[in-house]
Amino acid sequence: MTLPAKLTLGDIHAAVKATVADGGILYGPALFVKPQLEQGELVRVLPDWAGEHRRISILYHQRRQQPLKVKLFIEFIQQRCISIFDLF
Repeated sequence: MTLPAKLTLGDIHAAVKATVADGGILYGPALFVKPQLEQGELVRVLPDWAGEHRRISILYHQRRQQPLKVKLFIEFIQQRCISIFDLF
């Protein structure tokens, strides 16, 4: 069921600020609200519920000799993406 939203924002930082200011319920990555959760400005609702899992893609120019920083970044994301983008 989809209900109409009274406020829709495309900027996660603005959405966090609006939520802290009694703007409703926010669904998004826990990474962006960790300080607010720790300080008690926000609380988790439905902690046992998990939203849909989304695919993350990395687009880069494939070269025969890939720059080291590109290779290291890809490895970093592959190892850490679950904890970085943990949804609350």
